[in-house]
Amino acid sequence: VSTQSTWEAVVSTQSTWEAVVSTQSTWGSIQLVCPHLLRYLTVVHFTDFVCHNDQGEGLLVKLGETLEEMKYVYSDPITECVRLYMIDSDFQGASAALAQSKAVMESDFFLRSLTMQWFANVRRVMFKKYVRLCSTIDMNHLNKLLHFDVVPPNTDAGEGKDVEDWVANIIRREKVDARIDLTNNLIHVRKGDVCVHQLVIDKTREIDKTKTKNLIHTIKMCL
Repeated sequence: VSTQSTWEAVVSTQSTWEAVVSTQSTWGSIQLVCPHLLRYLTVVHFTDFVCHNDQGEGLLVKLGETLEEMKYVYSDPITECVRLYMIDSDFQGASAALAQSKAVMESDFFLRSLTMQWFANVRRVMFKKYVRLCSTIDMNHLNKLLHFDVVPPNTDAGEGKDVEDWVANIIRREKVDARIDLTNNLIHVRKGDVCVHQLVIDKTREIDKTKTKNLIHTIKMCL
């Protein structure tokens, strides 16, 4: 059985992370006995199978929160790369960790076959967050930030032959409202009007209903 097949079997439920964290005995064992497994659980969430399904983004948010909680117990370039860009929005720190993660991936027997998937999906999600924060992006800076000189785009996966092709493909696939200025080597991101009312509605939908009921019950008990 190939390493690739093994990992696809591991993530086939789409809820690997939730299953681990929600089981107190399993999660407690990981924290106390084998915190290094966080490396593998992190990479699982950046395989194509998880990153391209409907629940992928929600699982990545939970992953980031857990890595922040566990950073004093265990960290390596792989976990730090994700934590820094997701929680701290520290793209320079995440970029340095991403470069270091190549050696970690390639020296790990279980992860070496996933190195290209790891870089492809980390770059994609970092770029999506980066364009939400910036209105103009220098492509030379982006090339260095995402280390295309270290690991070039995967032409077999349709990523293109250079950073310009890669950006064009990501903009098209992810429906990013941006255009490429090849004359000045810039990416111009168009920002839509933010509807505060809609933001409040979206945030309200995310509230855990169980926690809300418990809060209401506690308030009633105090009255």
